[in-house]
Amino acid sequence: MYHPYFFSQSLSMAVQGNQYYAVGGGFLVNDGSSPINIIVLKLDSLGNEIEGKNFGDTLHDWYSGNNESLSPVNSGGYILGSTRINRQNNHKSVLLTRFNENLDTLWAKSYIDTSDYVAGLSSIQGRDGNFYVVGTKKVASLTTGMLLIKTDTSGNLLSRSCYSEAYHYIKEGYNICNTFDGGFLLGGGYSYYNYNYSGDWDILHVDSSGFKKDEWLFGNPNFDDATPGAFSLTKDSGYLFSGGYVTHLTNNNAQVGNGRIVKMDKNFNVVLDRQYQIGTYSTGIRKVLELNNGDLVAFFFKLDSSQIPGNFYNKPGWGLIKLNAQGNEIWRHTYYPFNNDSTINMLNIYTLNQTPDGGFILSGTATKDSETPAQQMWVVKTDSMGCDGSPQNCDTTTQVESRKLKVESVKLNVFPNPAREFVTVGTLNSIQG
Repeated sequence: MYHPYFFSQSLSMAVQGNQYYAVGGGFLVNDGSSPINIIVLKLDSLGNEIEGKNFGDTLHDWYSGNNESLSPVNSGGYILGSTRINRQNNHKSVLLTRFNENLDTLWAKSYIDTSDYVAGLSSIQGRDGNFYVVGTKKVASLTTGMLLIKTDTSGNLLSRSCYSEAYHYIKEGYNICNTFDGGFLLGGGYSYYNYNYSGDWDILHVDSSGFKKDEWLFGNPNFDDATPGAFSLTKDSGYLFSGGYVTHLTNNNAQVGNGRIVKMDKNFNVVLDRQYQIGTYSTGIRKVLELNNGDLVAFFFKLDSSQIPGNFYNKPGWGLIKLNAQGNEIWRHTYYPFNNDSTINMLNIYTLNQTPDGGFILSGTATKDSETPAQQMWVVKTDSMGCDGSPQNCDTTTQVESRKLKVESVKLNVFPNPAREFVTVGTLNSIQG
């Protein structure tokens, strides 16, 4: 837990060898007048804080984007697509910040200054070398569109595209990834403004000029399935994304559902679509990574029926689940902050990265009313088995006994001989263990 700032959270994580940079937002002073700043915490391999930085100004609130908004740049350093709001006139703008390798700012530029709603939520460097920011923009009364901004490597605006539907439709852009054809997948949400319980994942395929090539909706048409988490690329040129699938509502209209993982192949055909019930009440999956051996690791949240009634979002559990390439579970672990305190009433994980030692690092935020400040950054480091050291015996794998077999005076009977394709090997000797 980290608390040099107030109401802080980590929405992105950069891994550099055995050092980690947690990037998020928070207040410098808890006096009700301090502007929101972008916050960077540098951590060593044991999670000890090496350095803390903040970026912003007194006139604006600087937000840190959506989860996984920080993106590496080919020449070194990072970009962060986010939002800036003027504290005097409430004008919003999309913000693109360029960092060096040490997460010091090189420049920050804003786009679309407006009194209407606009937000930058994620960013990436395209295969053409240019920078791209995805977000959301109001286009009419009760209507928003998915926004894509393209700049050169100095942040100069090259183009702007907005994807919207008819009046009263809400399209929102949250995530972006490169596609192997030089374009992008944009991930967000799609819903009708006057119907609270109808919303789907909205996945757009666009080229580098912003031209929309295709679009897919995923979700239960009767309920609001919100938005997908961050995209991941696979070794076979495919795409992984995940989120939730709502199955029904409770009597007080709380949503209940499963976590969902989808994989598209290089031609954008769905080749994996699995749902998971981890919590006894509800489950969601935020991000999936493919490992070198083809297995998958994802981070999830769960709600158990024992955590209801009360605030539906109180006391969730967050953790890692490992799956094989077909989506079958291998192991899972749940984590809690503040010395493994499972009574915490509000916590979230937003990021997942693999570390050079084969383990994983996750980050987010946790709130405990008895702490000062109550809301703090939360970072979890695990080994390759998902163990974070609490409890110390969290390894859930089964050790397979290794036995050396002793064979004496082996006489083998091989037939048929000669053979074309198959042979049978037999022996009458005893084999001792």
